[in-house]
Formats: sequence, structure tokens, C-alpha cells
Amino acid sequence: MFRRKTSSLPEDIVFPGTLAELGYFVNDKDQIRQIKNPEQRYNPKTNRSERVNMMYRDAMNSCVADIVSKRLNHLGFETLRLPLGAGPTDNHVPIYLSPGVKHKKRVIVYFPERQIDPIIQSFRVTGENDIATGSVLKIVDGIMNGPAATTDKGAPGFIITNPSQLFWYRGEQRPVTWYRWLNLPMPTAVSPAYRVDPEKNLIPGNANSKEHVEYIFEEVLAGSTVDADAKLDIIAMDWLGKEVLSILLRIVSPLRIKSTAKADVSGPNWSQRVSSICFCSPQHRIVDLLEHEAPTDLIEFLSKKCRAYFVSNEKQGTVVEGRPEFGCNCYASGDQTYKHQVLIRAWPAILDHFNAVHTLEDFEEVERFAPLELEGNGTQNGQENGYEDHSEA
Repeated sequence: MFRRKTSSLPEDIVFPGTLAELGYFVNDKDQIRQIKNPEQRYNPKTNRSERVNMMYRDAMNSCVADIVSKRLNHLGFETLRLPLGAGPTDNHVPIYLSPGVKHKKRVIVYFPERQIDPIIQSFRVTGENDIATGSVLKIVDGIMNGPAATTDKGAPGFIITNPSQLFWYRGEQRPVTWYRWLNLPMPTAVSPAYRVDPEKNLIPGNANSKEHVEYIFEEVLAGSTVDADAKLDIIAMDWLGKEVLSILLRIVSPLRIKSTAKADVSGPNWSQRVSSICFCSPQHRIVDLLEHEAPTDLIEFLSKKCRAYFVSNEKQGTVVEGRPEFGCNCYASGDQTYKHQVLIRAWPAILDHFNAVHTLEDFEEVERFAPLELEGNGTQNGQENGYEDHSEA
């Protein structure tokens, strides 16, 4: 059998690590533009080779993520390594904490997607629009400087979890996403991706997104990182919403919404701490929860305190189909194309919803259905036009 020697195969390409070296800069509008032609945006394709283009995009993405990370540091955000107590060279995954989160009476916990850096919402948007819009910086500004609904009248705390950078790259002593793992420098341009060694390349207690969500609840939110009585609002992207509900279903025994029933509940009383959840492109199903014997109070919590936002051609804030399937009111996010961009458009409405939950006494969502759902079950929406949410338009 014939085989080619490694020395005869094409070398893998390595791109420089700064925007300037890649030929780009950030202009006064926070846009990434070409140095040679300041009117031209970032071009993700530079070669006919898909491997070269992937490495190029990864280099650009790393530069953008570094910029966002530095801006968060400038805003006073702290990085907490998980598992707790891990050193800088130990296998760990970082999460981001807003200033003084330990003393906040209300904390918003963000569970981003599994496939992208946690502080980036869409690299496409950072390249085509601006860095702040495509990252978490806009929502951070909305939380830290927008109207707040906390007992001390201050801004709520913000925790950015990290279900994506769960692979430890020993070559650079840092965690990376799966996409980044596939684009690590190889011996040749045609070498297969490195094998993941469970002992050497995974994070203890955070080997996958489900373990990470569990660790956040049991070790971070239930530990000394936040106030034991802090109220928690949760933003969950895509599959992370299902992971959050799975953890709540397992560790909340039972989850009650202002229930008067008495029970011996060990550990944190999550029913009194989790105030609301907003799902972005959720993957859970009410049927699945019921099959796992979800308590009635959990189903009521979803219905009365939670919301879901979706990609839709409808105007932002319009009620869309989904309540029977997801168990909560479902709204158009304002984005018509990509599910990972839902939060980019919907975050102001989500923060407004959280504030309403905390400021309006006995706040409960009124069941609302899309027109086709109304035709199917005859339910009345109670809105003048039958389906549009004017509070978010």
C-alpha cells in the first residue's frame, strides 16, 4: 500500500493574531473594515481552499473575541475559572461576572449557544454591522445602564456562562470551542482533527453543556459567588433552554410559584429564586416534560413567567405559533434569518419582561395564541388585534 510522507503534504497555514496583521481595523463606528479600502467590509473567503478559509475565519474570530473580552475587562467584568479553584494552567472553562455580582439582589444568568464564543452572539454581525451589536456588549450596556428593577435600585448583576469552550487545548493552555478545536494548527493541511482525550482535553465537571449547566446551578449559583437570596432571571439560547429545564426538573423538588404548600426542600429554594426564563429558539417540549413527570407548578411557571422568541417574518413582538408546544407565550424576535441572532434583536424586550416580573405585583403572562392556533382551539387572545404584542413593537 502506498502512502505519502508527511514532508510531501501541503503545510498547514497559520494566520497572524491581530486585526492589523490580517489587514483590518476598527473604525469610529465600531465596524471592522479593510485597511487598504476602509469602505470594504470583512471578507470571509480569501482562497479556494476551504481549510485556508476556515483558518482565516478562525483567526478573525479570535481577534474579535479578544476585543470584546478586553472591553468587558474595562467595564469591570471578572473571569471565574470552573471548576472552582482551578489554576490558570489547569483544565478549566471561564465564565464572566459583572462587577459586584456577589452583592446583587437580582442576577441575570445568560446561557449562550454551544458552538460559538460565549461573549459573541454572531461573528457574521460583528463583521457586517459592528462589534457591539454582534457581541454581548449591547445587552451588557442595557443591563448596566438601563432601567433596573432591583430592591436597591441598582443595576442587576450579569453572569455569562460558557457551554461552548469545553475543550482544553494543551498546546496553548486554554479552553476552545469545538469549531476552534477543528481549526487548531495541524502537521499538514490535510491532517485529521486531533482526537479528544477525555482525561487531557475535557474540563472536570464541565465535560459537556449539560454538565456545565448543572455545575452553574449547583456550584456557582448555589455557592458563594452570588447572594443566597438573589433573584435569578435566565436567558437560554437554543438547546441550553432544554438543559436548564432538565436541571430544574431534577434538582428542584418541587419548583413552586408562590405555592403555599409546605415541603422539606433540601438545598437552595430555586422556586423562590428563579423569577423568569426567556428562551431564544428553544428546543424543549412540554410533552417531554410531562413524560418526565414535571410538577404542575413547573408547567405553570413556564406558562405564567416565561417567554420564547423565534426567527420569524412577522414584526418584532408579534405572537407566533408555539404556546401548545413550548408551554409559554411565543414571540417574533425581529430577526428573519438566523436563530443565533434572535437575542441580538430581542434583548430589549427580554429585559423589559424581566423588569415587569420584578416590578408588577403578582405578574403573570396572559395566555396568547397565534391566529392559526386560535382557529384550532377557539381560544380568545384578549388583544384588540388578536395577536400583536404592542408592548414590544
